[in-house]
Amino acid sequence: MRKIIISLLFVLSASSLFSQETSVMPIIAQNGTYIELIEKKYNQQVVHMELDVLKDTREVYRQMFADVQYGFILLGDENFSHISLKISGLQGENWTVLVDEKGVDGIASVFYKFNATETYRFEITATLKPNKKYGYYSLMMFR
Repeated sequence: MRKIIISLLFVLSASSLFSQETSVMPIIAQNGTYIELIEKKYNQQVVHMELDVLKDTREVYRQMFADVQYGFILLGDENFSHISLKISGLQGENWTVLVDEKGVDGIASVFYKFNATETYRFEITATLKPNKKYGYYSLMMFR
């Protein structure tokens, strides 16, 4: 009986913690809208997409091909007051910022053509609204 009560308390406390935050469904729906626009209207192909929880900053590393025009869309949910995307390339031993895109209304978007086929760093930075513990972001890459 004691195990049942402890388990029930754990479930109730965990569900109350997550109920204070947001659902992932709105950002998934936004992604669907953008994918349809990218593929049908602009005849481009989504080549990478990720969705994850974010508190402040996250780095993603991807190999990109030279001489290909890529598009990037970074979406943040309603828990963020600001979101931005930096793309950096490794020069020697140091990362050099190639793109610094400040988001507007929870969206940052940019097109960029890389000079070399190599691994690049994508830095996602967000500012949470007061009383929010985390939010969801989505990063879409297309060409």
